[in-house]
Amino acid sequence: MRIFQEILLWIYQFFKKSGLLETGWFQYLFSVAYFSYKRYLEDPFWGLTKKYPELFKGGNILDIGANIGYTSCVFSKAITPNFRVYAFEPEEENFTTLKNTIKLHRVVNKVIPIQAAVGESSGEVELWYNETHHADHRILTERYKETGINLSRVSQIPMWSIDRFVELEIGQVPIKFIKIDVQGYELPVCLGMQQTLNNNPDLVIAVEYSPSSITDLGFRSEDLLNFFLERAYFMYSITQRGNLELIGNISPDQLDSINRIVKRRGYIDLLFTQKQLSMS
Repeated sequence: MRIFQEILLWIYQFFKKSGLLETGWFQYLFSVAYFSYKRYLEDPFWGLTKKYPELFKGGNILDIGANIGYTSCVFSKAITPNFRVYAFEPEEENFTTLKNTIKLHRVVNKVIPIQAAVGESSGEVELWYNETHHADHRILTERYKETGINLSRVSQIPMWSIDRFVELEIGQVPIKFIKIDVQGYELPVCLGMQQTLNNNPDLVIAVEYSPSSITDLGFRSEDLLNFFLERAYFMYSITQRGNLELIGNISPDQLDSINRIVKRRGYIDLLFTQKQLSMS
């Protein structure tokens, strides 16, 4: 899987430097290759929508860190009619590809693209642009500046908190599922959605948990887990095929198991619910 990812990124960088990345035919080919890689080698959400379709029914879906639109398209096939997938992607090139992906997959009426970051409060924030990996742009915190990264590609971007966005743009319409994959900035995203959690007791949250990315930005990885555990959420791991495995509260043995997965893959996909799910 890692080798295929590196090859795909090398192809992406080669065509980007050549200028061919701007052509419609390359964007189409790259989208097909990237979607195939996600679907068959990395992504847990296609399988999750098939095995647990009830997690996505009866409300809107927020895709926080939509990148070029793979998960948004997956969610658009699982969502209840008349609800929407709100796809947040702050980086300009990714956002352009996201909009093209939405058109290509004919989900314009289901997926709403939003060019903004998501965090604890609404306003503006700095985004660091990773020139070697289109899926690894990061919110630029003071701690991350100290790591020695190249600061020549930094831009000021708009930021929403989920609570504020829901209040102004969605209102009383229920939120059913939130996916958060923001390269280490997951804790501020969660801190900015506390009212939304209170107003939507059936809300399901999926988080990519990568301790190294979290600490790179200056946060404590355990604080992200404790955010949900202190609110009595049930915690599950999501396998690559979309199966759920109940973790519950973190014990030393369970934490060791999570850390083994993280050490092998760099991250683990976690799912949080207020109600325990039926695993039948």
